[in-house]
This record gives sequence, structure tokens and C-alpha cells, in this order.
Amino acid sequence: TLHIAGEPGIGKSILANQIGVNMAIDGHGGAIYSMEMKRKMVARRALSALSKVATRSLKTGNLEDDDWTKFIGAVDKLGSLPIFLCDEPDLTIQQIRVDCARLKAQWGIEWFLVDYLLLMGGYEKLDETERSARFSKGISDIAKSLDLVGITIDSVTKDLMDGGAPNKKSVRGSGQIIHDADIVAILTEHINPGGKKNHNLATLTFTKGRELDAGLFSVDLLRTKQYP
Repeated sequence: TLHIAGEPGIGKSILANQIGVNMAIDGHGGAIYSMEMKRKMVARRALSALSKVATRSLKTGNLEDDDWTKFIGAVDKLGSLPIFLCDEPDLTIQQIRVDCARLKAQWGIEWFLVDYLLLMGGYEKLDETERSARFSKGISDIAKSLDLVGITIDSVTKDLMDGGAPNKKSVRGSGQIIHDADIVAILTEHINPGGKKNHNLATLTFTKGRELDAGLFSVDLLRTKQYP
């Protein structure tokens, strides 16, 4: 399993969805359970990334002549990809397990994405730490029992939001999340050597990685204003 964490608005959902789209383009089908964004928003961002047409233009419908050609091509490509998208809120572990089992049996999916971990339903009487531990273990069990790659998204602790350096303890919720995940990656604002934020870049830091050939490392990702 892969766990991606980051503060609100940093772009972790966009990153995770693009990972899913790229896997599907490479022939590996999967399911996206989007409990934060509606299906239309997820699809629009994916179309923007594929077509290189600004997300705002797709939202308003104000497309240039050249944009229409790129947009139609992206619609054809995205529509043919083996991705199954669900935006039902408060899905429980059991509901996701049943749906993943059905999609694997019928369509041979190889991965599933849960956005956000703490927006899942169930265990309402428990506190956040205990709930996140139950959710994390449940996702891990689904991945192992169905032989699927599981990707989860969540927020980070206040210490990281206040400017701390990303580490294993930066993940919000129970330490069970870190224990269960094979890979933990934290997305943060890119900080230049002088200490100033570079809003054109984001930094993805891998704080845990079982069997990562390169060990633990960070990569800088390009951010654009026009499209994901």
C-alpha cells in the first residue's frame, strides 16, 4: 500500500489521481473512491491534465478552437481507460472490500484509491486516532486478501503545517498507518535554499519505503496554474 499525506490544498488528491490515470494508461485498471471530490471534478481535472487545456476553461466552457481538438482527444482517451470511479460519501471498509472484489472478478482491476482515509464511514464512536487505525488496517487487509495495490490519502500533523520537516510522525492519525503502509510519501511546499517557498514546485518526500531500490529520497514536482 501507498499512503500520501499533505496539508490541505497542496495537491495530494491531484497527484494520487494522476498516478491512477497513468497506471490505467499503462494497462493497469483500478478503482477510485473519491469521498472528497465529486466525480465531475475528478474527471475534469484528469481531462485537463491529459489535454493540457486549462481546468478553468473546461469549467466555464470557454475553449479556443485548438482546445476543442485536444479536449475531444482527451475525452476519447480517458473514456477508454479501465478506471472505475465512485463518489459515494462515507463508504465503509466492508463496502469498499465488496466493490473491489466485484471489480476484480468482472474487470480484473489491480489497484484502488481511497480519498480521504478519514472521510470513510464506520467506527463513529471511536476517536480520530482509533478510527484511522481501524481504517488503515482495513485497507491493508483488502490489498492483501485481494492482491491489489491500495493507495490512501490523508492530512498531516499541525507540526508539519507550522513549518516542520516531513518525517514518519508527520502523518495525521494513528501510527498504525505508518506500520501498515509499504510506502509513505508526504507532499509539501518546495522551499528554496534561502528559505523562501517556490509555488511553482512541490516536494514529495518518501519517509518510508519497503524494498525501495533508491532508499528514502525526495523529488520535486512541477506545479502549473493552468492544469494539474
